[in-house]
Amino acid sequence: MKVTIQRIIISFVVVFLFCSPMPVENEHTYSIRLNLEYAGNVAAEFTGEPILAIIETNDSLSFSSLTWKTGSGLYSADDTTYLKNRRKFHAYLSWKSYPRYKDSVDNFYYDTIYIGTGGNIKRSNPVIVKVSNLPVVIDSLKASTRTFKPSEMIWKLNVHDSIRKLNIRVYARDLDNKTPDMVISGSNYLLEKYPGEPFRVGYVSPSGQFKDTLIFTLYDRAQGQAVKELYLERVYPNTPPVIDSVRINTGMFKFSGGKTSAVFEKIDTLRLKLYYHDNYDTVSTIKWSLKKNLLIPDTGNNASVSLICTSSNCKVVATRNIFNIDTLLVVLHDSKGDSTVGYIFIGKRIQNKPPVIEKVIADSSVVNDTNTALTFLDGIGSEKIKLSLELYDPDSTILSCVWDAKKGKLNSDTGSTVVYSAPLLITRDTITVTVSDNELTAKSLIIVNIHDIFPLFDSLKINGKNYKNPGGTEWYQAFYNEQIVVTTWIRDLDNADTVKYSWKIKDSSRVTSKVENRLILRTHSAKGIDTLSLSITDGALTDVFKVFLNVNSPEPVIDSIIIDSAVFKDVQKDIVYAAVYPDTLTVSVFARDLQGDTLTIGCESLYKNRISKISKTMSNYMTVDSTYTDTLIISVNDIKNYTIRNVYLNVKGSGN
Repeated sequence: MKVTIQRIIISFVVVFLFCSPMPVENEHTYSIRLNLEYAGNVAAEFTGEPILAIIETNDSLSFSSLTWKTGSGLYSADDTTYLKNRRKFHAYLSWKSYPRYKDSVDNFYYDTIYIGTGGNIKRSNPVIVKVSNLPVVIDSLKASTRTFKPSEMIWKLNVHDSIRKLNIRVYARDLDNKTPDMVISGSNYLLEKYPGEPFRVGYVSPSGQFKDTLIFTLYDRAQGQAVKELYLERVYPNTPPVIDSVRINTGMFKFSGGKTSAVFEKIDTLRLKLYYHDNYDTVSTIKWSLKKNLLIPDTGNNASVSLICTSSNCKVVATRNIFNIDTLLVVLHDSKGDSTVGYIFIGKRIQNKPPVIEKVIADSSVVNDTNTALTFLDGIGSEKIKLSLELYDPDSTILSCVWDAKKGKLNSDTGSTVVYSAPLLITRDTITVTVSDNELTAKSLIIVNIHDIFPLFDSLKINGKNYKNPGGTEWYQAFYNEQIVVTTWIRDLDNADTVKYSWKIKDSSRVTSKVENRLILRTHSAKGIDTLSLSITDGALTDVFKVFLNVNSPEPVIDSIIIDSAVFKDVQKDIVYAAVYPDTLTVSVFARDLQGDTLTIGCESLYKNRISKISKTMSNYMTVDSTYTDTLIISVNDIKNYTIRNVYLNVKGSGN
């Protein structure tokens, strides 16, 4: 017992000496008095919950002029307010870490705090604080893609219509390095927990508008806790109703700018039904009115009415295009007091008459001039037929045409004239054309009986050059006295006929071989165009294909140019060569003529007297003592053509 009392006395002395930063004075000598909640002015215990500090002064001071003094702890003073003419202040104190001093008897940490002004001219009494537990801190909260920070005073989120389950994650910690516990309260709706994730929750949001509050309380096993509220809501803006359209008898009329117009040839009784919507509310009342005629609402459905035409205008036969009969006014109110006004203009017009298709023309032949809706044509597979219409509208309205072919192809689906390509089938095709005056239509059907198909050119080959799906004519570049081998591949698509070939050329003596789909000939020895014609027939249909041979003499070919030891092969373009002075360049040219003609090779320079001829294919070029550029012009000639290549010389001294 004596040992215990001694330890308590020693501990108290140590704590008092360690934590007191100034001499102890009489309480009445302090001009600033500091009291902690539940502890008076002597001592208090911080268990993780902020401690209310009450500061009283004899003089009128601002809180910002006061300075907190501490022995060794790290704490903060938050939520500052003042009362009673700046002589009484409140502040909440919270420790973020333990003080340096730890009592060896009770194993707790102690701190000493007081308040002073600049230079400690005025100061408060010291207060000893026992720090037994550090607080729980909420660092942030993430709801969907939105992250809330402690610096935000209010955490509030508007939940979008598309979100049915809101994923919420709390990021918190216990400054004692322990995992805090979390409790969520205050919600009116379902919360779903995630196994193994104590700080994550799924909030199942209700449909429509709502407001809710989630209270997150995080606490440790002592008395420390942190509380934060998250306000959730889905609030729709207050918008007026929208009138979309109105059905009058069988016609639909859309509203634009709160107005629409409906025109009729005959008006007796019009039945109307309104179509509308309100994005965030319900329409409570619909009121109709008009000036001249009788309006009868439907029983039980205020969106529908009947207009009984009783005015004299209803019975008048229209002599001009359109005149007004009456104007309906409709007003919609929703439950929040918003309203929308719509106007429906009812008019009368001259009776419209449908357009007339007077003639159907295929190529240049009239195939239907009896104004009947059915036209028959005979066609051939892959054949192109130009189809035209002659039209008439009794009301002089501008007409539009729309075409459609079931199997063949059309170059356009609009206009009074189109080109129809028959399919490669023996079949019956239907072409539909619809003529409209924007209200009434006239329709015609053109039945095409495809009874045969032209033989089809699949490919053509001329001396190794392939032409896939060739057209009616092809061109080929040929040379003098060149042997030409032409091969065609043709098939009959109906698989019922035998294809026969007939080749024609102006000078038949140049044909060396002719076997069905293959022809061998030799071109003439003069410049010009040879025309080769191939006629094919399956017995019923005949098609002609032509090949134009553009005959020219080939240019000589320069295989290589050698300058001293530098070799330039297959010379297709000009050459750049770096030379030195003084020096003699030997230039050799190797060329050939594709038809075996004798070649003449020349070599010239822009500067005269620098070229000396050695042989038919070799020349010397003498450089001079200066830096300069020159051009060697090399020409290769046969009887009819020539080839020229330039050699650009960059001449410098041997030391450069």
